[in-house]
Amino acid sequence: MLSGLGRAAVRLSQPWHADWWFLHGLRLIAYLIVLRYAFVIIRRMDIELRTSYAALEQRAHDLQQLNDELQKEIAERRRIQKEIEESEVRYRGLFDNMSSAPPSMKLGTAEKTSCSVTSTAPVKRSRGSRRRVFWVVPLPRCSRG
Repeated sequence: MLSGLGRAAVRLSQPWHADWWFLHGLRLIAYLIVLRYAFVIIRRMDIELRTSYAALEQRAHDLQQLNDELQKEIAERRRIQKEIEESEVRYRGLFDNMSSAPPSMKLGTAEKTSCSVTSTAPVKRSRGSRRRVFWVVPLPRCSRG
């Protein structure tokens, strides 16, 4: 508005006269006000961008640390998985190689055995007013035959 008013007034005034200088000064003030407003807006945007950039850098740093931790966890789990697979292979090999063991040691091909268990009578023990009955169970005696 100030610029438009100044332009109209310059056309009506005489060049190099006092009101001509006044109107040019008025236009200059209008341009400076607009320039100052633009500068303030740009400065606010710059501060906001720098703040956002710092927050973004911090977030990227945090995510990088989290990613490194997860990569270490994945490597550890792969190492453990490999150890488990190797252990499984060892134990499978142990049972697969049972065919080279003596016949009495093979699973499922053991010789027939006859076992007998001798029975025993219950043993009564009393403690205070309660009477408890305990059974004594012997281990079986086996003989090959």
